[in-house]
Amino acid sequence: MKVRLYTGLAAALIAGICVMPINAEEPVTLPVPGTKYGQHVLPDETSLRNWNVYVQPIVVNRETLVKQAYRKDSPEAAVVQFFGSIAKGDNEYLTLLSSRIRPEVKKSIAAQSKVEGKSFQELRLFARLATDAAMILEKTEGSFLANREDMGRVVRHFGPFSLLIFFETPPREEDGFVLLEKENSSWKILAVTGWLYRPGQQK
Repeated sequence: MKVRLYTGLAAALIAGICVMPINAEEPVTLPVPGTKYGQHVLPDETSLRNWNVYVQPIVVNRETLVKQAYRKDSPEAAVVQFFGSIAKGDNEYLTLLSSRIRPEVKKSIAAQSKVEGKSFQELRLFARLATDAAMILEKTEGSFLANREDMGRVVRHFGPFSLLIFFETPPREEDGFVLLEKENSSWKILAVTGWLYRPGQQK
């Protein structure tokens, strides 16, 4: 099995996890672990090479997603708030979307969040990748998106962005990527791939 941008796969949970507890009703700062430059190894022995992999994956269960609010002062916090809104079934996620989001992406997120939003029990963030860093790298085995060719294709499809984050929402086996861009000092979501949006399947 090869890792693809638009099709999901199960990712191994590497040793150690950064679990987010419910601390308060007021917004809190999301603890973001450090990263190491390397690769996130997947069950089929392919990898996300040249990514910045969190030393401990960020893991937030559904109860915490529903009850806890986070200050949106990091790209990871914006992603957690986004999925928290979907878990709650409200429209707060709309405030987290970029003004440049493609209409078909926004439409798909709205539709799929209502249909599939109740099916995931946990959010896991594994690694992040800066667009600029990827665009200076040559394509090598296992360097999924972390190279000029792959990243260029994504930028041409969705438009410019600064960063993407690799995520899972168990028990769903389909993983995906959140594309983020900073707008007016706030992190905004330009696109989400995986079960929330599958290019080529939109009408």
